[in-house]
Amino acid sequence: MATLPSYHVQHRSHGPQKTCASCGQIVLANLTFCPNCSSDMRSIPENVRSAPDGRTQFQIPSFLLADAPSRRYDDPEIGTGIVWVGLALIAIPALTRNLSPLSLGAWAAGIVLTSIGIARARGDNRAMMRAGLVTAAAGLLTLLVLGNQIVRHAEPTDRDLAVSGIQQTPTAESNSAETPMQAVPTGSSPMFRGSPEHTGLLAGPALAGSPYRVWRYDTGEDLRSTPAITGGVAYFGTRDGYLVALDLVTQKPKWTFDLGGYPVRASPAVGDRTVFLASGYNVFAVDADTGELRWKTAIDYAGESSPTVVDGMVYVASKEDHLYALDTTTGEQAWIYKTDGLLFGSPSVDDGIVVIGGDDGDLFAIDRETGHARWKVAFESAIYSTPAIADGLVYVTTQDKTTTAVDLNEGTIVWSYPVGGSASPAVADGVVFVGSDDGAVYALDARTGGDPLWIYATGNPTVESPVVAGAHLLFAAGSMILSLDRSTGEVNWRYPVGDLVTTDPVVLDGYLFAGDKSGYFSVLTGDASLATPPPTEDRGAGGGTSGSFGST
Repeated sequence: MATLPSYHVQHRSHGPQKTCASCGQIVLANLTFCPNCSSDMRSIPENVRSAPDGRTQFQIPSFLLADAPSRRYDDPEIGTGIVWVGLALIAIPALTRNLSPLSLGAWAAGIVLTSIGIARARGDNRAMMRAGLVTAAAGLLTLLVLGNQIVRHAEPTDRDLAVSGIQQTPTAESNSAETPMQAVPTGSSPMFRGSPEHTGLLAGPALAGSPYRVWRYDTGEDLRSTPAITGGVAYFGTRDGYLVALDLVTQKPKWTFDLGGYPVRASPAVGDRTVFLASGYNVFAVDADTGELRWKTAIDYAGESSPTVVDGMVYVASKEDHLYALDTTTGEQAWIYKTDGLLFGSPSVDDGIVVIGGDDGDLFAIDRETGHARWKVAFESAIYSTPAIADGLVYVTTQDKTTTAVDLNEGTIVWSYPVGGSASPAVADGVVFVGSDDGAVYALDARTGGDPLWIYATGNPTVESPVVAGAHLLFAAGSMILSLDRSTGEVNWRYPVGDLVTTDPVVLDGYLFAGDKSGYFSVLTGDASLATPPPTEDRGAGGGTSGSFGST
């Protein structure tokens, strides 16, 4: 009888085995006869080698006789865990609605990890099944999230165009103290800190009497875009990347415009019925009445810099060390100026000069026509504030708690005083008002500096940039908005907003507008302007002198 070669039999053998006592061939344990020599195998136990010469038999450990797998896998359960991590990374852009390079990088890494996890898990059927179920569930969840976003923010035209005509109802609760505004506000604060010089001098008038909240609008969370207000409409950006045109009378948006999902920290600027705002990697020009896109121009990452509009040009700084001059009609670049440091503040413009400071401590004066530097002053500390220009002087605060006055045309230092920080100064009628990082507000002589005219200690380490409206100096300290008499520093009133105030106050027609960390856009007024005062439980403290006050 023909026999198979022994190597062929060994190659095909799997499972429990026996060793033929006659020929030494290793065969499957379930065979009755040896396929090599036809010897009877029934009496031979499994895994026992019987030598023909009668030598001592011994038991071979089972792990030595077990077949080696065709491919070695580490613990397949690890694969399922890798799949979960990968899917979590993939979900980041969908859940956060953020398309930044970091978010997209997480998405790409998630795809790679998910693929690796599935490859690791396929060595175990149960692990593979779990990985498949997790993948299917995560995919369904992602589709639901994306579908919800599409339904909420569907656009009838190209994504670059505005979402016009979308009406949103304020989600803030109503109460008995909230009433409609009595008339359309006629005042205007068309850009950050009121004007291209960024002095913080607003049209006013300020609130009359004790303050109370008229109404508030819920933007979602963390509202940091100081509103630009004109024509009875407040324009501001939101954390989820939208430009909102909020009608102050109806308390509802006229329109919203999708800026691409990047959180907005800058304030819009309004000019020639166009709203200008930088977000992400573009500057947008949006029709103020319809919300339709007029143009957009690519820039470096926008950051916190608010645009400034003057005489048909919009000046805006990217966080990544570039200052741009763009035509307001077409968006074409007139010039670009590169600095050596990152730019957090906004460009201030006066007398044909654009002034801005960087985090490397350099303060630049750029010619508006040519885009060339006229002068540069190097400070020893970073500049995060926006300079104020008034009466031929530039006032700037630096991180080492210093306020300095610089000649606008010559670039020479006129005076310096050791107070200041991140907040931008306000200037009115020969006085500079500085919110300092030491928790106090200082009034300094704009021409000579010297000892403060008065000091008000807020008792709070966070003091935001002050603004001036009539005889009032208004600013936020923590969750409190305060009004001081700007001549004496005495407290007119204090109002607790409820959360950290994150925008500059804007004061027009007896109303104050501000945003907070909870995302509320709040509208305040004073009870002296009403025939019937509101309930007392929603009023701020008026007329008190809480907090220490010093006069020098």
